[in-house]
Amino acid sequence: MTRLPYLLAATLSASLLTACGSDTSNAPASTASPAAAATTSDIELHHAGRRYESALRTVRERGTSHFTVSTSSTEPGGTFSQERDVRIDAQQQRARVRVTMHQPDGSGPTESTLVQTPEASYLTSASWTGKRHGRWMKFTSETMGEHGVAVEAFGALAPSTPVPTGLDEVVATSVSDDGLTLRGTISAPAALNLLGMTSILRKDATLRGSLAGRAPITVQLHPNGTLDSATITGKGHTFTGRSTTMPFADFTALVTGSTAVVTIEDAGDPVRVTEPPASKIIPG
Repeated sequence: MTRLPYLLAATLSASLLTACGSDTSNAPASTASPAAAATTSDIELHHAGRRYESALRTVRERGTSHFTVSTSSTEPGGTFSQERDVRIDAQQQRARVRVTMHQPDGSGPTESTLVQTPEASYLTSASWTGKRHGRWMKFTSETMGEHGVAVEAFGALAPSTPVPTGLDEVVATSVSDDGLTLRGTISAPAALNLLGMTSILRKDATLRGSLAGRAPITVQLHPNGTLDSATITGKGHTFTGRSTTMPFADFTALVTGSTAVVTIEDAGDPVRVTEPPASKIIPG
């Protein structure tokens, strides 16, 4: 196994444009022309896109959010799964993320928590022993990088917005009759973030600079107009690029076997994110 351990090491250190057409050569004169059909589809997608934008705007305007991201990556050696519980107070630019990881061999779970504030970040892990047990390591953006702690391993947080990073890059290609289910695609970097693989890009400049393509996504809107959930699947992706840290075919196989489900638990409810007690903080 070369793919999954690479992803685990990075994580443990901190982490529709469809062509609609039909054959109308034998269609009766009264049948709608292909151009008219395409126009109707475009109108439906336009309205669906507007509803989705409105749902995102509602979450942003409420200022706080609580959402979960459940990811799963399967390959011959087993399945690695991760659950992220995220609480964001965008007005105060604070976030708290609890990450629970399950190893392919069935061991675990391993739980870590990251708290971000405008001044510093704090990290703790239930697996720590010795002097670090029950403590929080304090980092600034500079010292975090020096110690190899990747904030993006916790989901490329953006405490300034309560919307999960990447969901503003959805391009819808179809919509359900009730207008509440949108199917489409999301950019490769946004998909990797939601799939919990951003650390791979951070470690591979060649892949980061060459990666292109999109991955399938299904978005569910709530009848009240807010965002309910989003499911990202690696299967069906169109990624292209080059990698210097692993064969690109291994990377795409890992993506193909991965899924992520983002669930908006609430938006607008009070979120209180505070620094750990001073007595529990140790330098990073």
